[in-house]
Amino acid sequence: MTNHRDRNQKDCNSLNWKPESLPKGLGAWRALVHNVDHCLREASLLAMGRTAPNPPVAAVALLWLDANREYMILTGSTEVAGGRHAEIVVLDKVQAVQDSAPQWFEAAIYLFVTLEPCTHYGRTPPCSLRISQTRSIKKLIIYARDPYLQQGVQDYLLQRNRSLKIRFKNPAKRLARKARPDFSLPGFLKRIQHRRPRLHCKIACTANGLVGVHSQRLLISGKQALTLGMRLRAHLDAVVVGPNTTRIDDPALVLRLEQYAASSLDFQRVNSAELDQQVYAAAAIKELFSRTKDRVPLSDQDHWRNLATTLAEQLFDVPPAQAIAQDSMDYQPERIYLLGHWNSAWWHSFQARQTQLRTEARAARLVLPSKYKSSWPAHALAHIDVLLTRTNWMAEFLDWSGQFFNDILFECGPGLWQLIQPEMQAQDLLWLLVSHKRDSDLFSGQKSPLGLFNGQEGPVLRLPNNAFHMLEVLAVYGGPEDDLILARQRNS
Repeated sequence: MTNHRDRNQKDCNSLNWKPESLPKGLGAWRALVHNVDHCLREASLLAMGRTAPNPPVAAVALLWLDANREYMILTGSTEVAGGRHAEIVVLDKVQAVQDSAPQWFEAAIYLFVTLEPCTHYGRTPPCSLRISQTRSIKKLIIYARDPYLQQGVQDYLLQRNRSLKIRFKNPAKRLARKARPDFSLPGFLKRIQHRRPRLHCKIACTANGLVGVHSQRLLISGKQALTLGMRLRAHLDAVVVGPNTTRIDDPALVLRLEQYAASSLDFQRVNSAELDQQVYAAAAIKELFSRTKDRVPLSDQDHWRNLATTLAEQLFDVPPAQAIAQDSMDYQPERIYLLGHWNSAWWHSFQARQTQLRTEARAARLVLPSKYKSSWPAHALAHIDVLLTRTNWMAEFLDWSGQFFNDILFECGPGLWQLIQPEMQAQDLLWLLVSHKRDSDLFSGQKSPLGLFNGQEGPVLRLPNNAFHMLEVLAVYGGPEDDLILARQRNS
């Protein structure tokens, strides 16, 4: 998949769509279907990060006038919870087109949706009701079933005597294709099934496993990796950091639009075998590549790989920055700080910064494991939003977050990663950004300080040798300043 938008590819979210004429021939029709898929992927990305706890669904309406072979493509993305679902957004656009140009009342509508339309009343009426009332819809194409609907869309429409062709995309064919329009859905489906969000763990390190130092902030990643991190913040529901990152880096965890909207990212897919044992000196990364190469492929590996790589490659592409800017607060992530031992100086600095961020970000959520509670004064405990009381407080935190979020981004150091990994499942992803920088680059030409690198002792933090012992590589992308390794939890 190319990292740059095809110059002939239209901006699917433009408000100035004009009808196009389709030349005769099978090739032209295939190009049209390809363009529909492209628009669905872009709309899926626009839905991600703002719909939770609703699913981030995309819809495309293809309007077709058979007499003169004219067509129009309209897109829709699910809005924030309580707002319109994707199907309603796109059908409202259809209505607006028909009101302004009456000839389009004669058009047949082919409706593409990434998830089976809902059939129940919630905050809004069911999308299937609107579909049943729109008589010009001739065919409904669905990319993924919703296994949690009490009544399927086919039964719903039959009860209302609505004759409509419904096609569910063949799972085997969807498995074979590399780019998946339904790439935005695993978080929602996991949350419904397991009552936990999908986890995205981002770790930045050097080739020899350096991830930071105890005493100060250390900028390891290059510009494009930082932009990728900003896009992850925008399109995942919440961003979480642990006690050490909170204390040392004091991160704002906000979406910066100017950094989000940088040009397309120059990450290129590479064969992991080309890098194995040659580029990466860290034992943890070497073991990850070696085990992935030697193991017997899992039956569902291509399924998870295609979903993960589609998400990554959509983030690499030139983003729909104008659409994001119009609803920028919708894409500001929930900011969650996992706290540790009380520190008076840090607390006053942290509170002052959070006050400054009130106008540009959502209010921070402060989470404290109860084992640290005794060190906190009463006036500060009043600011804690969630107090975790179980021994396995990370599991308790994930159970709590499953009430609100589909996808969560953890910006990890070694300590937080060791707590998260035992809780990871097959749907969850590791985004490992490996910088091309050397230690001497990070420490102004001086040799880095020595220490015991287990995340607790010594001035330098490195990845433990067994950091990724339960993961397998899905894809590797080489970049100008950093490489991206996408990995997931193994089932065994």
